[in-house]
Amino acid sequence: MKSPYLVILSLLACICTALSPNGSTIIKVGLLLYYIDGVYDWSDAIESIYLRIDQMNRENTSLIHPDAKIVPTLLNNHGQTKELIIDTLQMTQLEEIFIIGTGGSSKSIIASLILQNYNIPMCCGASTNPTLARKDLYPNFFRTIPNDNDATLSLAEYIVSNGWFKIATLNSDDDYGNGEISTFLTFAEQMNITILSRQIFETNIDYNGAVSIAKQILSSQARIVIYFGNALQYQTIVDASTKVGVYGEGFVWIGTDGLNGMVPTPSIAGTTFLFPLERDDGPVADQFDAYWKQNRLNVLNPAANLSQVNSTSSFGYFFSSCVDLMALGMDALVKANGNNVTKLALGELNSQMKVPSAFQFPDFETTTGKVVLDQNGERKGDYGIYNFQADLSFPMVSKWSNGREIQYMPYVYPGGTLVKPADAIDPTTVADYLRIVGDPLGITTVCIGILGFLMSIATIALTVVNRGKSIIKSSDINSGLVMQLCILVSWLNFGLMVNIPSKSMCTSDSFLLPITFSIYYGMMFIKNYRLYVLFTKIYQRKMFSNHMTIAVGVGISIPIIVLSLIWNFVDAPKPAVLSEGSGLYAWSCSSSSVSFQATMVSVISVYCAALLLLNLFIAFKTRNIPSKFNETKMISVSIYNSVLICLFAIATLSAPGINYRLKAAIKIIAVFCVLFFNLLSSFTYKVYLCWLDDEKGTSKGSASSKTGGSVNNDGVKKKSRDKSKVLDDAVVLMKKVGFWSEAKSRVIVAETPELVTFCNYQKLRLEDKEGVAFGAGIVWKLKGIKVFRTESLSKNHRKYIVDGDSFTITYLDTETASAWDSYFLIWTRTKNNASIATTSLKSTEN
Repeated sequence: MKSPYLVILSLLACICTALSPNGSTIIKVGLLLYYIDGVYDWSDAIESIYLRIDQMNRENTSLIHPDAKIVPTLLNNHGQTKELIIDTLQMTQLEEIFIIGTGGSSKSIIASLILQNYNIPMCCGASTNPTLARKDLYPNFFRTIPNDNDATLSLAEYIVSNGWFKIATLNSDDDYGNGEISTFLTFAEQMNITILSRQIFETNIDYNGAVSIAKQILSSQARIVIYFGNALQYQTIVDASTKVGVYGEGFVWIGTDGLNGMVPTPSIAGTTFLFPLERDDGPVADQFDAYWKQNRLNVLNPAANLSQVNSTSSFGYFFSSCVDLMALGMDALVKANGNNVTKLALGELNSQMKVPSAFQFPDFETTTGKVVLDQNGERKGDYGIYNFQADLSFPMVSKWSNGREIQYMPYVYPGGTLVKPADAIDPTTVADYLRIVGDPLGITTVCIGILGFLMSIATIALTVVNRGKSIIKSSDINSGLVMQLCILVSWLNFGLMVNIPSKSMCTSDSFLLPITFSIYYGMMFIKNYRLYVLFTKIYQRKMFSNHMTIAVGVGISIPIIVLSLIWNFVDAPKPAVLSEGSGLYAWSCSSSSVSFQATMVSVISVYCAALLLLNLFIAFKTRNIPSKFNETKMISVSIYNSVLICLFAIATLSAPGINYRLKAAIKIIAVFCVLFFNLLSSFTYKVYLCWLDDEKGTSKGSASSKTGGSVNNDGVKKKSRDKSKVLDDAVVLMKKVGFWSEAKSRVIVAETPELVTFCNYQKLRLEDKEGVAFGAGIVWKLKGIKVFRTESLSKNHRKYIVDGDSFTITYLDTETASAWDSYFLIWTRTKNNASIATTSLKSTEN
């Protein structure tokens, strides 16, 4: 049973209101709302109804009759369904002729089902369930707030008006979220809106679950995200989406009325949500606001002490508009019945209060604007579009009214941008590339290119300046300069790696690195091959000249030049944006035919790989040819380095899942290491030795001599070798201890007591013992040697320590070993000022 105190309170309210000077005919209006401590929405709505009724009564604004006085009666059901049923039945006993309420849709359904049996119309300013629009089920119900279908339709219209036709949706897995998305999908199909991703989340979703959903949206490439859910889950989803990269610049996040009342935070700045427009901009609302501020403390209402605001707030205007429509409808009914307001008060006209016809007015202003009901008692509403700001405010930036937007201030989108994003990713605007400003990798790339370019220019200049010195003069300076120019031009490739590529940059990229690579390693191969022929072949009548070395080296690159020309003539690479998956893009150069480009790249790569392998082979074959400052070994190290780096780069760049920046970093490191080590080992070091010559006199590495050969600028020529039989006791097996050394058969020639030469030994024919000394030799020159020590390893094995080098020699027999021990005995006694000269038929530079 209803508490008798509440009934007494309601009756006292009626008596107090009746003492008002305006009107004596009581028009009873029931309120099926509730108030609970902490639930301010309904307490403010209750206060709005009481104040609006009091305003009509006191200011002679009653639209019913000058003698009429509207008297509200509130029965608090405390939000309980059972109490609501009791209160609704009690309203019929209290002879209420009109009911305003309730708070939720489910409660309005119950009240409407009861009241329709007594011909009592009911208006609501909060229930939005579309089911209540069915007049076959709820013939006495109408509302001043748009239903969910209208809100969803307006949302769809708003999306289309902005040119967004590709979206992602997020909805909570509850009655609200599922109902909203179901209706929206219907309108979306009618308006040709494509759903790129539809995600459903539990109401208790955690951060990890939100991250998973955000990744799904990211992979769909959607930029417009529509949220159908409540504020409770939204913060978690936004935090996860920000981490994934879905919430930020280039995205739009729009929520429904479920976000109303959300506490603003900096992280949700940029979110937009639609909410039915409560307050009208006209004079009716202004007058009501002024009356509210002046009289809210003077008007007796049960929820007065619970209201938290000084002006009407959430749902207040909607419920006060119910009072407006009720009054205007009753006024028309009274006038149609001879101005007999008594019949109205007694409920005799209730049968004529048809919904919605009795309350349909085409041009009537209420506190919430024009409320024009359709044939189902539904309002086509206006919507405020609210935008969360970084300063924690959420102003109404525009209004959606009758299918069009009225904008008041600029939107702020996620990421703080004012530019309206497109509905799908525009690859040209979001594609990644290396930037010169504000990009550490781009800045590093440019610096490496500039530094390498300047280093190459300095090396070329110093090479030309020192061209008259023995270190430079004894080498093939022309081919060396050509190879240095290849390195110089290759540094320009770092400039092609930054900024958005242009067509000319793409063309240059397809030529630059492959051609310089092929010319450099083509000439490297020919120079090393010339050394190989010179020092390992006995009967070689013809040798490459310096000019031929350049010609053949450049000629090796002709296939690469032809392939690059074919590529650019048939389907030239152009600037293009390539997808990396997961909504990520990057600028690149690409032909229109992917298969054609893959074929050309593969053929060019295979040719360059074959050229590099040839250099690897010839470097291995010539690694033990002695030359000034171990130059051949440095060249070998450079080629080994290039092979290893290329293998690493190819393996990593071919791996799946490598993003654009990692690929760029690998390419930068690989090209830099190859160019730097080539420049350092083949050219810069010689310039450094020239500087040592100037500073400290002749360096250790510059000492050289020739044995059995001559050199001129046109090439290398061998003298005829002595083909006399080599004595058996002169043939030894010698090995220099070190990583790059191997055992070699050599001929010992003691030219003077202070000079011993070890020359390579090779038989002319396998079936005889004739042989010659040929190629490069190692010379031990007593004069200047700092350390010379002999160690006996066995009867015919000796170990010789010559300065910092260690050599092991295997003699043919013990007698020969003893004879040479006697020869070197004086050396160990007279060691002085070390100098080990590595000699060859030619002082080589490679």
